[in-house]
Amino acid sequence: MIKANELLEDSIRKMYDDARQVAESRKARLDKQGKPYFDRIRVHMWVRDLAGEEENDCYRYIFSGVSDNVSWCRFDLSDDQPIDEAGGYGYEITEFSEFIDEPLHAATVYAQFLHYLAASERQYIRISSQLKSLMNLPASCGKKWDNMFAQLDKFGGKWFCAPMLAMIGNFKLTPQNICNTARYSYQIVIDHE
Repeated sequence: MIKANELLEDSIRKMYDDARQVAESRKARLDKQGKPYFDRIRVHMWVRDLAGEEENDCYRYIFSGVSDNVSWCRFDLSDDQPIDEAGGYGYEITEFSEFIDEPLHAATVYAQFLHYLAASERQYIRISSQLKSLMNLPASCGKKWDNMFAQLDKFGGKWFCAPMLAMIGNFKLTPQNICNTARYSYQIVIDHE
């Protein structure tokens, strides 16, 4: 899971750095023209490659045809203005509405936690047994869940990126599914007005 998180973090960082470089270069060129302009540079990241073949058919199907399921960033360029940038998850957290209606209490709590992460614009979260209190769970949630949260201390307080946690919830993935992700891709699109 730690390596999978590092792969995702590195991919998001590269996407952002490449898009930022394109934005700065384009703005410099447009500023030299001396005419009014507004350009928007949009970038969306998706899962490109999965390790293995047959055991990942179901997982592969989840992502087929989905081009913005991981992360995104946007840069707005206009004359006489600094570059305006934004970024975050690759989808609206409101897509969890059907997930929240499920009868499973754990699914409801996790969906509410993801809403909290999105609303507070937290991009990273420390993985440890303290996650239980951050999710507003009682001191004891039952033996099975208490044991699961205790196991999180094995991660040594590592920071995980919120998009990974959101992918797990949005697509109902297991840690094994996440670890099978081999590569992410992104596309830079420039809208000129």
